[in-house]
Amino acid sequence: MRTEEEKAGSAMILNARRAGRLLLPVAFGLLLGFWGADRGMRLVPDAVATAAGTALIACLLLSYAFFKSKPQPRRKLQAIIAGAVASILILGAVAWMARPSPLTSQDAAHFEASFVVERQRYREQAQGMARIVERLQEASLPPADDEAILSADQEVALLDAWMAFRDYAMALDQTRRFYEDYYRFDISRHERAQHLKSFLLTFAAELALYENAARFAAQMATNANAKTFLDAPHTERHLSGGSFSLMRQQLLGARDQARIIAGEQYLDSLRLTIDAHRLAEEEGVSGLWRRVDQSLAAIDALGVIDRSETTVRADLQGLKRQLKRAWYPVQKGAAETLGDTRVRRIGHYLIDKPLSDK
Repeated sequence: MRTEEEKAGSAMILNARRAGRLLLPVAFGLLLGFWGADRGMRLVPDAVATAAGTALIACLLLSYAFFKSKPQPRRKLQAIIAGAVASILILGAVAWMARPSPLTSQDAAHFEASFVVERQRYREQAQGMARIVERLQEASLPPADDEAILSADQEVALLDAWMAFRDYAMALDQTRRFYEDYYRFDISRHERAQHLKSFLLTFAAELALYENAARFAAQMATNANAKTFLDAPHTERHLSGGSFSLMRQQLLGARDQARIIAGEQYLDSLRLTIDAHRLAEEEGVSGLWRRVDQSLAAIDALGVIDRSETTVRADLQGLKRQLKRAWYPVQKGAAETLGDTRVRRIGHYLIDKPLSDK
């Protein structure tokens, strides 16, 4: 029988062999990764797709070998099949993420020019929404009394404010939607700046929509007749019934709260993993980052988000949002009516041509 020292020595030799077999491909992978990075290979989709494709081929070869062996190692075969399925799913996800979008189809110069324009439009739209709420508060409109009846002049002023608020919100939501494809930019190296800029702009627009919608809804909550009036159909303004309730549902729901927390978590991860704050300063968007922080603080001050209930949902909820077509009815010729000043971007219209023809 072998002594304890012999057993320990055999175990050390076995572990050394395993470590050597593991480290050799790791070293080769590091060299291959450096070569790919030097060639300009992106992490997503290039590197991930290559790794997943290689893993799929390896799993298929191993599964064939295990299937032909006698006896069949069932557990190993099941593990290899699971690995092959996982590789296929990864390839599918990468293919989906690699699809071109209007945002990522721009060249670098076009992206920068468009970003400057859209950043300024974001400021104008967010400030416009905030000014409307401030003016309503200054005018005590609606009166803070559920029993108070709106006068004819108050109804006109309130409806004008609501229509202007919706116009700003519609344009701001289009900016948010255009840049929400930020994740299609590779964050590993070459497209990191575009990734960060696009995320900051779409998240800033998301926060501005939520913050100002919450303030507007809180102002209307002081008068039940005002809410009823805004929810009534106003055919002369091409406004269908229930528009105010739809706004609260589409902009102030639990999913919107989850997106805000998810965005805040992602921003923190960018700060820690890629030193995104320094990159924002280098790219001249530190002011946009500060605006995001200010909006987050303002939303917290409003007390409209229950973080204890929403954080779990935020871990699973992305920033992607379905288009709120029910709340944003598009009238034919809206771009011309607005004079191409509020809805125009370089080479694109915020209101899609197929929608404007409906």
